[in-house]
Amino acid sequence: MNTAIIIARGIEMGYTTPAASECAALTTGGKTDWFLPSRDELNELYKARVFSSSQDTYWWSSTQNIDYGAWAQNFENGYSYSGIFKVFGNEARAVRAF
Repeated sequence: MNTAIIIARGIEMGYTTPAASECAALTTGGKTDWFLPSRDELNELYKARVFSSSQDTYWWSSTQNIDYGAWAQNFENGYSYSGIFKVFGNEARAVRAF
């Protein structure tokens, strides 16, 4: 739901939403129901160590914190950071419902 809201709000306000849009547009493995995970979903991925990243430490969540910021999860140490400005180069990870 957050992904759809982010995209709709971007269209309404005239700004781009690359992380949410790319996750929503993803088609892989015959699946089309991908989305940008919420803060809690991203934390579950970290706890389960579903994937590891050798280059990218911070991953975006769909959970908004402030107008120009969102929560990001650090996959090196597990910390969740609030108010990370969206202009920073964090990576996005598309997920499906689990």
